[in-house]
Amino acid sequence: MRYWILTDTHFNHKRMIDWGRPKDFEKQLLDNLSATLKTGDILIHLGDVSLGNDARCHKRLTSIQPQVTKILVRGNHDEKSDDWYYKHGWDFVCDSYTLRYKGTQIQFSHMPVRKNDDFWAPHHPIDINIHGHFHGNNHRNGECYKVYDYDFHYDCAPDTNGYSPLLLDDIIAKQRNRPSRKKIVLAGNVQQFEEWLVHIKDSSRKRYVYAADATRIMGMLADEVVVIGTAWERPDYYELLNLAKSRIR
Repeated sequence: MRYWILTDTHFNHKRMIDWGRPKDFEKQLLDNLSATLKTGDILIHLGDVSLGNDARCHKRLTSIQPQVTKILVRGNHDEKSDDWYYKHGWDFVCDSYTLRYKGTQIQFSHMPVRKNDDFWAPHHPIDINIHGHFHGNNHRNGECYKVYDYDFHYDCAPDTNGYSPLLLDDIIAKQRNRPSRKKIVLAGNVQQFEEWLVHIKDSSRKRYVYAADATRIMGMLADEVVVIGTAWERPDYYELLNLAKSRIR
Protein backbone atom coordinates (compact mmCIF):
# COMPACT_ATOMS: atom_id res chain seq x y z
CA MET A 1 0.00 0.00 0.00
CA ARG A 2 1.32 3.40 -1.00
CA TYR A 3 -0.04 6.88 -0.32
CA TRP A 4 -0.14 9.23 -3.31
CA ILE A 5 -0.88 12.95 -2.94
CA LEU A 6 -2.42 15.19 -5.58
CA THR A 7 -4.02 18.62 -5.46
CA ASP A 8 -5.54 21.41 -7.53
CA THR A 9 -6.24 19.43 -10.68
CA HIS A 10 -8.66 22.20 -11.75
CA PHE A 11 -10.20 20.23 -14.58
CA ASN A 12 -12.34 22.37 -16.90
CA HIS A 13 -10.75 25.55 -15.52
CA LYS A 14 -9.51 27.40 -18.60
CA ARG A 15 -7.87 30.24 -16.68
CA MET A 16 -5.21 27.82 -15.51
CA ILE A 17 -3.70 28.02 -18.97
CA ASP A 18 -3.61 31.83 -18.73
CA TRP A 19 -1.78 31.40 -15.41
CA GLY A 20 0.92 29.26 -16.96
CA ARG A 21 -0.22 25.66 -17.19
CA PRO A 22 0.34 23.88 -20.52
CA LYS A 23 -2.67 23.45 -22.76
CA ASP A 24 -2.62 19.68 -22.21
CA PHE A 25 -2.27 19.84 -18.42
CA GLU A 26 -5.43 17.74 -17.90
CA LYS A 27 -4.10 14.96 -20.10
CA GLN A 28 -0.76 15.07 -18.33
CA LEU A 29 -2.45 14.73 -14.93
CA LEU A 30 -4.62 11.80 -16.02
CA ASP A 31 -1.82 10.01 -17.86
CA ASN A 32 0.54 10.33 -14.89
CA LEU A 33 -2.14 9.09 -12.49
CA SER A 34 -2.85 6.11 -14.72
CA ALA A 35 0.85 5.23 -14.88
CA THR A 36 1.32 5.62 -11.12
CA LEU A 37 -1.66 4.18 -9.24
CA LYS A 38 -1.70 0.47 -8.50
CA THR A 39 -4.23 -1.82 -6.85
CA GLY A 40 -4.30 -1.24 -3.09
CA ASP A 41 -2.86 2.28 -3.20
CA ILE A 42 -4.48 5.28 -1.46
CA LEU A 43 -4.93 8.58 -3.30
CA ILE A 44 -5.40 11.75 -1.24
CA HIS A 45 -6.60 14.69 -3.32
CA LEU A 46 -6.16 18.02 -1.52
CA GLY A 47 -9.02 19.80 -3.25
CA ASP A 48 -10.13 21.89 -6.21
CA VAL A 49 -10.85 18.96 -8.46
CA SER A 50 -12.77 20.85 -11.16
CA LEU A 51 -14.74 23.95 -12.06
CA GLY A 52 -17.85 23.06 -14.03
CA ASN A 53 -18.81 19.84 -15.81
CA ASP A 54 -18.12 18.28 -12.42
CA ALA A 55 -19.74 14.87 -12.90
CA ARG A 56 -17.66 14.12 -15.98
CA CYS A 57 -14.46 15.50 -14.44
CA HIS A 58 -14.79 13.51 -11.23
CA LYS A 59 -15.56 10.34 -13.17
CA ARG A 60 -12.44 10.80 -15.30
CA LEU A 61 -10.36 11.05 -12.15
CA THR A 62 -11.91 8.41 -9.91
CA SER A 63 -12.31 5.74 -12.61
CA ILE A 64 -8.62 5.60 -13.54
CA GLN A 65 -7.90 2.82 -11.05
CA PRO A 66 -11.06 1.41 -9.40
CA GLN A 67 -9.06 -0.60 -6.83
CA VAL A 68 -7.54 2.52 -5.27
CA THR A 69 -8.97 4.13 -2.12
CA LYS A 70 -9.73 7.77 -2.91
CA ILE A 71 -9.88 10.49 -0.23
CA LEU A 72 -10.96 14.04 -1.06
CA VAL A 73 -9.91 16.90 1.22
CA ARG A 74 -12.20 19.71 0.11
CA GLY A 75 -10.79 22.84 -1.51
CA ASN A 76 -12.42 26.23 -1.92
CA HIS A 77 -14.02 25.09 -5.21
CA ASP A 78 -15.40 21.78 -3.90
CA GLU A 79 -18.81 22.99 -2.77
CA LYS A 80 -21.14 20.04 -3.37
CA SER A 81 -22.60 17.82 -0.67
CA ASP A 82 -20.67 14.89 0.77
CA ASP A 83 -23.29 12.58 -0.71
CA TRP A 84 -22.61 13.94 -4.20
CA TYR A 85 -18.93 13.13 -3.91
CA TYR A 86 -19.61 9.64 -2.56
CA LYS A 87 -21.86 9.00 -5.54
CA HIS A 88 -19.14 10.18 -7.92
CA GLY A 89 -16.33 7.86 -6.93
CA TRP A 90 -14.87 9.10 -3.65
CA ASP A 91 -14.48 6.79 -0.66
CA PHE A 92 -14.10 9.52 1.96
CA VAL A 93 -14.66 13.29 1.95
CA CYS A 94 -13.45 15.76 4.60
CA ASP A 95 -12.26 19.31 5.16
CA SER A 96 -8.99 18.23 6.76
CA TYR A 97 -7.30 14.89 7.32
CA THR A 98 -4.75 13.87 9.94
CA LEU A 99 -2.54 10.82 9.55
CA ARG A 100 0.29 9.39 11.62
CA TYR A 101 2.58 7.69 9.15
CA LYS A 102 5.91 6.05 9.98
CA GLY A 103 6.29 8.19 13.09
CA THR A 104 5.37 11.47 11.38
CA GLN A 105 2.18 13.34 12.29
CA ILE A 106 0.77 14.80 9.07
CA GLN A 107 -1.99 17.31 8.50
CA PHE A 108 -3.50 17.25 5.01
CA SER A 109 -5.43 20.39 4.04
CA HIS A 110 -6.24 22.45 1.00
CA MET A 111 -4.94 25.76 2.34
CA PRO A 112 -1.96 25.85 4.71
CA VAL A 113 -2.84 25.58 8.39
CA ARG A 114 -1.20 27.53 11.18
CA LYS A 115 1.70 25.81 12.88
CA ASN A 116 1.16 24.80 16.53
CA ASP A 117 -2.63 25.05 16.19
CA ASP A 118 -3.98 22.47 18.67
CA PHE A 119 -7.38 22.54 16.97
CA TRP A 120 -6.14 20.10 14.32
CA ALA A 121 -4.38 17.61 16.57
CA PRO A 122 -4.72 18.38 20.30
CA HIS A 123 -2.97 15.18 21.43
CA HIS A 124 -0.26 14.84 18.79
CA PRO A 125 1.44 18.00 17.47
CA ILE A 126 1.65 18.20 13.69
CA ASP A 127 5.09 17.63 12.18
CA ILE A 128 4.22 18.64 8.62
CA ASN A 129 1.27 20.27 6.86
CA ILE A 130 0.91 18.94 3.32
CA HIS A 131 -1.33 21.31 1.37
CA GLY A 132 -2.36 22.68 -1.99
CA HIS A 133 -3.99 25.96 -3.07
CA PHE A 134 -0.73 27.82 -3.78
CA HIS A 135 -0.22 26.40 -7.28
CA GLY A 136 3.51 26.81 -6.77
CA ASN A 137 2.81 30.52 -6.17
CA ASN A 138 2.00 31.14 -9.82
CA HIS A 139 -0.96 33.34 -8.88
CA ARG A 140 -1.20 33.12 -5.09
CA ASN A 141 1.62 35.53 -4.27
CA GLY A 142 1.54 36.63 -0.63
CA GLU A 143 -1.43 34.53 0.53
CA CYS A 144 -0.85 33.14 4.03
CA TYR A 145 2.72 34.42 4.00
CA LYS A 146 2.44 35.61 7.62
CA VAL A 147 1.83 32.07 8.87
CA TYR A 148 3.79 30.15 6.24
CA ASP A 149 6.76 28.18 7.54
CA TYR A 150 9.06 26.66 4.94
CA ASP A 151 10.16 24.00 7.45
CA PHE A 152 6.57 22.98 8.32
CA HIS A 153 4.45 23.45 5.18
CA TYR A 154 4.76 21.48 1.95
CA ASP A 155 3.04 22.61 -1.26
CA CYS A 156 2.07 19.70 -3.53
CA ALA A 157 1.23 21.91 -6.51
CA PRO A 158 1.15 19.91 -9.74
CA ASP A 159 2.45 23.06 -11.46
CA THR A 160 5.87 22.52 -9.88
CA ASN A 161 5.81 18.72 -9.68
CA GLY A 162 5.47 17.61 -13.29
CA TYR A 163 1.67 17.27 -13.08
CA SER A 164 2.15 14.00 -11.26
CA PRO A 165 0.97 12.65 -7.90
CA LEU A 166 3.61 12.69 -5.18
CA LEU A 167 4.54 9.66 -3.09
CA LEU A 168 4.05 10.43 0.60
CA ASP A 169 7.33 8.75 1.55
CA ASP A 170 9.18 11.07 -0.85
CA ILE A 171 7.49 14.17 0.58
CA ILE A 172 8.48 13.24 4.13
CA ALA A 173 12.06 12.46 3.12
CA LYS A 174 12.38 15.70 1.18
CA GLN A 175 10.94 17.75 4.03
CA ARG A 176 13.32 16.19 6.54
CA ASN A 177 16.31 16.88 4.31
CA ARG A 178 15.47 20.50 3.53
CA PRO A 179 18.17 22.90 4.69
CA SER A 180 17.19 25.13 7.56
CA ARG A 181 16.04 28.59 6.55
CA LYS A 182 18.97 30.95 6.80
CA LYS A 183 19.76 33.81 4.49
CA ILE A 184 19.30 34.71 0.84
CA VAL A 185 22.04 36.95 -0.52
CA LEU A 186 21.14 38.67 -3.79
CA ALA A 187 23.12 40.92 -6.13
CA GLY A 188 22.14 44.55 -6.59
CA ASN A 189 21.42 47.53 -4.36
CA VAL A 190 18.10 48.04 -2.61
CA GLN A 191 16.76 50.63 -5.06
CA GLN A 192 17.63 48.45 -8.05
CA PHE A 193 16.11 45.48 -6.27
CA GLU A 194 12.79 47.23 -5.73
CA GLU A 195 12.66 48.70 -9.22
CA TRP A 196 13.56 45.38 -10.78
CA LEU A 197 10.88 43.46 -8.93
CA VAL A 198 8.21 46.00 -9.81
CA HIS A 199 9.05 45.74 -13.50
CA ILE A 200 9.35 41.98 -13.83
CA LYS A 201 6.80 40.91 -16.39
CA ASP A 202 6.13 37.32 -17.34
CA SER A 203 4.56 37.80 -20.77
CA SER A 204 3.49 34.17 -21.11
CA ARG A 205 1.20 34.63 -18.10
CA LYS A 206 0.25 38.25 -18.84
CA ARG A 207 0.81 39.51 -15.32
CA TYR A 208 3.23 41.48 -13.20
CA VAL A 209 5.04 40.42 -10.06
CA TYR A 210 5.11 43.31 -7.62
CA ALA A 211 7.91 44.04 -5.20
CA ALA A 212 5.91 43.34 -2.04
CA ASP A 213 4.66 39.98 -3.32
CA ALA A 214 8.07 38.80 -4.48
CA THR A 215 9.64 39.84 -1.18
CA ARG A 216 7.00 37.85 0.71
CA ILE A 217 7.71 34.79 -1.40
CA MET A 218 11.39 34.98 -0.54
CA GLY A 219 10.40 35.54 3.08
CA MET A 220 8.92 32.06 3.03
CA LEU A 221 12.33 30.69 2.07
CA ALA A 222 14.62 32.57 4.42
CA ASP A 223 14.67 34.47 7.69
CA GLU A 224 16.52 37.40 6.15
CA VAL A 225 16.98 38.83 2.68
CA VAL A 226 20.20 40.78 2.08
CA VAL A 227 20.68 42.78 -1.12
CA ILE A 228 24.28 43.63 -2.02
CA GLY A 229 26.55 44.19 -5.01
CA THR A 230 25.88 45.33 -8.56
CA ALA A 231 23.12 45.59 -11.13
CA TRP A 232 20.34 43.10 -11.77
CA GLU A 233 19.54 41.19 -14.86
CA ARG A 234 15.87 40.48 -15.50
CA PRO A 235 14.90 36.80 -15.37
CA ASP A 236 11.25 35.87 -15.25
CA TYR A 237 9.19 35.08 -12.19
CA TYR A 238 10.08 31.40 -11.87
CA GLU A 239 13.74 32.19 -12.39
CA LEU A 240 13.39 34.57 -9.45
CA LEU A 241 12.16 31.72 -7.24
CA ASN A 242 14.90 29.39 -8.46
CA LEU A 243 17.48 32.07 -7.82
CA ALA A 244 16.18 32.64 -4.31
CA LYS A 245 16.24 28.93 -3.51
CA SER A 246 19.74 28.52 -4.93
CA ARG A 247 21.06 31.36 -2.77
CA ILE A 248 20.01 29.91 0.59
CA ARG A 249 23.13 29.59 2.72
